[in-house]
Amino acid sequence: MADIIFLKDEYQKFIDGVLREEQGQFLEKADLIGQEIAYLEENGPDFLNNDPKHFVLFLHTNNYLNTLDPKGCYPRIYDEYSASALEILDKYGEVHGDDFVIWLDKFLHDFWNNFTMRCVGISDNEGIVGKVKDAIVKKLEELYRRKWGYVDGRPLKSKEYWNYHYEGFLELLREDQLAFRGLASGFDHYIEWLTEEQEFLLAKHEPKDYVMYLYVNQELNRLDPIGWGYPGSVWDEYHDYAWQIVDLFKADNGVSFTRRLTDYLNGFFDMFYSKKSPEFIAQTAEEIETEIRGIELRR
Repeated sequence: MADIIFLKDEYQKFIDGVLREEQGQFLEKADLIGQEIAYLEENGPDFLNNDPKHFVLFLHTNNYLNTLDPKGCYPRIYDEYSASALEILDKYGEVHGDDFVIWLDKFLHDFWNNFTMRCVGISDNEGIVGKVKDAIVKKLEELYRRKWGYVDGRPLKSKEYWNYHYEGFLELLREDQLAFRGLASGFDHYIEWLTEEQEFLLAKHEPKDYVMYLYVNQELNRLDPIGWGYPGSVWDEYHDYAWQIVDLFKADNGVSFTRRLTDYLNGFFDMFYSKKSPEFIAQTAEEIETEIRGIELRR
């Protein structure tokens, strides 16, 4: 009797302490973007009057660095990386072409590695560093030498041209804001379903195993090797794999669970063509094992 009461408490802690907290983080991010939008709407015209091209290029470059975000807190602080964004713009004024691309590649890798204290765990950075590098180069090549340009076939003079790109940047932020709100809403159905079906789910499965499964399934959804986007509307995408990890923990074949889980995770990511570094696998295995063993020991 004591066990089932404990496990019901753990089940509820998962809903309140994991799902609702993560949902709140997405809503917080939407609010923070809203604050940045409000700040730019109020102060942007003054910045545009000074050096509109530089300001617009800074906004885009700074936002790309926020997207790369080695601290893992995006969009926690919009001026967190502004000095680095300005350094990139200054460098582009000195060198161009392949020399700039080579410099930027090294700069972004150093930029990532300089931040060892992160809001999230170790993340494989090669793919996103490459995407951010390509995006910065493309934007600078597109706009750096511009003084005016055509929009929808209509020529715009300098002031109108940069105002157009400034408004376009604000629209990007608004899209991000809406995206975070949409992600937050992705938790609603799952929370409602788990709440309504608690008695059934804990009766259908061994309660301890099911609570372990909830945490493992959540972690696999957060890692999302398929790339549907966390939190997706389908929370059973990795259902079978989560149960396999729980079963792996229960099996005793003389090999440590840490080793078996590490091997499993390597195969799991390879299956989805999403190979991860040994450091990433080791940290993920440690986090999953810590949570599972915590449930086992807290009974």
